[in-house]
Amino acid sequence: MSFKFFTSSTTWIVPENIHFIDVECQGGGGNGGQSNESAGGGGGGSGYYKRNVCIPVKPNEELKIIVGGPGQLSRIVRPLHEILIEAQGGTHGSKAKNNNAGNGGTGFNGGGGGLAHHGINGQGGYGHNEYGVTGKGAPLKLTEYICGTICGPKGGLPTVYGGGGGAAQFSYGKPGSGGSDAIGYGHGGGGGFSNKPGGKGAPGYIKIFYY
Repeated sequence: MSFKFFTSSTTWIVPENIHFIDVECQGGGGNGGQSNESAGGGGGGSGYYKRNVCIPVKPNEELKIIVGGPGQLSRIVRPLHEILIEAQGGTHGSKAKNNNAGNGGTGFNGGGGGLAHHGINGQGGYGHNEYGVTGKGAPLKLTEYICGTICGPKGGLPTVYGGGGGAAQFSYGKPGSGGSDAIGYGHGGGGGFSNKPGGKGAPGYIKIFYY
């Protein structure tokens, strides 16, 4: 079985003698929120992850590959606009307002962004399994987490006031810590601190196995 890994949008033509594909689709992670002088921004949520198998295709069929940037969905579209698979992006962390820290963005299969709150550093939520359990940002204490029964990688550790980004399901890189950009694919950016903008969420990806 061969595969193609896409990190940008393009058109893919199904090779000769290929009749089925398996697909992984990861939406882009949300950006971290803007901070102010008094409070930090929330971390961005991770993008949704989906996987479909045994999708019938035809040799020489053209598939439109759309890879989402930060906070954007990723999808594969057939001619006549038939969607084969689609994964939503994580939402952006909210900005700080007055003395109130920004909330973490919503994570899908992976963790939601962490909440930064008056000097107590929030961490990004844990990633979860592919059954769609939503990850949530950690509460105010670093030693406590809101987590499902099956957990993946945790969100990035923030610095002063900045919320950690949400972790995507698989560890292709890492989420942003306070104010930093996420690395890899699908992770949320860290919330801003010290009157700085939040970090950028990592883009999504699409991986096609064909046989």
